[in-house]
Amino acid sequence: MADVERTLVCSIGRWSLIALMLNSIIGAGMLVFACCVAEVSSRFDETGGLYLYARESLGRFAGLLVGWLT
Repeated sequence: MADVERTLVCSIGRWSLIALMLNSIIGAGMLVFACCVAEVSSRFDETGGLYLYARESLGRFAGLLVGWLT
């Protein structure tokens, strides 16, 4: 067998670049959402997460919808 030198290819394709940009956009949006949830959660002493926040601010039906969807 002949010795074959293997090298690491350091390039990124068009679709990989698009996927990375899309991921960073979605990630940035999730970060803002996570900061908002962290701020709201500091105002409550009980557990319940998004269900509790929706129920207290928008009523029982909205809390039920949020709880069911999450």
